[in-house]
Amino acid sequence: MTNRILVVSGESDIRNHIKLVLTKSGYAVETACDGLEALRQLERAVYAGMLLEIHMPEMNGLETLPQARRLYPSLPIVMMTGNPKKEILDQVLAEGAKEVLFYPLEPERVQQVAELWFEVAQAGNGCVSRMIHARRRLFLALLGVVAFTLWVFQFTFRKFETVAVRARIHRRIAFHGLRERELFKILLFPFNILLM
Repeated sequence: MTNRILVVSGESDIRNHIKLVLTKSGYAVETACDGLEALRQLERAVYAGMLLEIHMPEMNGLETLPQARRLYPSLPIVMMTGNPKKEILDQVLAEGAKEVLFYPLEPERVQQVAELWFEVAQAGNGCVSRMIHARRRLFLALLGVVAFTLWVFQFTFRKFETVAVRARIHRRIAFHGLRERELFKILLFPFNILLM
């Protein structure tokens, strides 16, 4: 589990203030100065959550939020702003932000938000991790079964090497409109679902 938080703000004073508060609370804090840098950092590491300022240069929070939600749907994102316009607040909450913090940021409020949203995310990530490992084990077991089935299938074809038997099997496959490649696609269909 990670306790790493990404703080994204165009103001270095705000980034440093939040980093100081959260570091004292035991979090590992990384910072970004705009949305583009934030998305790059999200690709490189796993975070328990992100504090994202709405108004920034380059790529602002309103542009970053939907992209981050699309790429990392389980990442809790808390927005920050000094401009409490109702339209903007409704928009960010509708796009998946967990909460909106208003400037000036009080240290106690920042700690509360981190404990509320980011520690819940950490607990959930452990469950997700266990689920992923269970799916991986199930996939490998099923892959072994399919490999064994295909080996038996090949062995059966080799055992009956007569032209008549092979022709009869190919006619049956052709009668149903299937080629050998399509037959293998049908056999492997359950694994495609598991990989989604």
